[in-house]
Amino acid sequence: MDIIVLTIGIASYNRPKELERCLESIKSSCQTCVEILICEDKSPRRTEIEKVVNDFCTRNPDLNVVLQLNEENIGYDRNIKKIITMARGDWVMLMSDDDKLYPEAIDATLKVISEKSPAIIYSPFYQMDLSQYKRRYDSSFVIDPGERYISKHVYDSILFSGLTFKKECVNGLDAEPFHNKYYFQVYMFIYTVMNYGGYYMNTLTVEAVGDGENGYGKSDSSEKNPLLADRNSVFSELEFHKGLIWTIKKFDSDYGKHVFQSFEKEYNLRTYGGLSRANVHGKEIYREYWRKLNSLDIRIGIITKIYHVMLIVFGANITNKLMAFPRILILKKRHAKE
Repeated sequence: MDIIVLTIGIASYNRPKELERCLESIKSSCQTCVEILICEDKSPRRTEIEKVVNDFCTRNPDLNVVLQLNEENIGYDRNIKKIITMARGDWVMLMSDDDKLYPEAIDATLKVISEKSPAIIYSPFYQMDLSQYKRRYDSSFVIDPGERYISKHVYDSILFSGLTFKKECVNGLDAEPFHNKYYFQVYMFIYTVMNYGGYYMNTLTVEAVGDGENGYGKSDSSEKNPLLADRNSVFSELEFHKGLIWTIKKFDSDYGKHVFQSFEKEYNLRTYGGLSRANVHGKEIYREYWRKLNSLDIRIGIITKIYHVMLIVFGANITNKLMAFPRILILKKRHAKE
């Protein structure tokens, strides 16, 4: 039997067509040392998902494909942990079932594993709905362990598709406290970089399509929350941010670190997008958004307050133009090699 080096772990829930598309994007560059592990979280469309996987296996008998059918719905964070636990590969690349892999992704990842053997590998992705490249820097680089790198780059771990962890570095982490927080991969990212460092691979890996129905806030194991379920709501991101903030504070509490203090500054820098989108929806929606933002367990600083005043005085259209040049400068700086 071939040694499995890399497991591509797909978290699956209620998206058979999207899963089929994901699998098709993987197969062309799969090798005998690569395992495809699908963890299906007892969704209403399980029978359709089983058929998709069985048909895929029939068409591709040489691929190493494993379908795990959870006996009950365990939720996103526990399902990620299940993927890590069940993976036969020494490295695990996480994937959402409604995203796709680019053809060069697997070969590039295996090359980095062979040459660098890092604790974590992550890479740029293309976000379809925004027509933008994300998590992209000028070149590949080694990430030294420690706290300095983490705070600014927590956002690089929010999309879990493409994050590749060395299994032995994260296998001991417990997902139970993260149930219904939806950011277990962020905790794993912070923990891994803090203790082991990692590697940024400047190869486009994932096409984040993100067009499938999600189970957040409505699956059997979820606390029912329409703001989590409806990603089109302008308030949805703030609801998710509650879990992100909680996750980073938990890491600091667990290990006596100060990641949140620096993350708080980064968070304030990034509030403009949400504020601007809310402003477009009218004064009443904007006031509610501002109230919800201020109710989060994070200090709203002077930068966010400046954004707020500008949007109140000038509105989103004019403020977006005023902010265009400063944002270009910030993005240019952030895309430079670390």
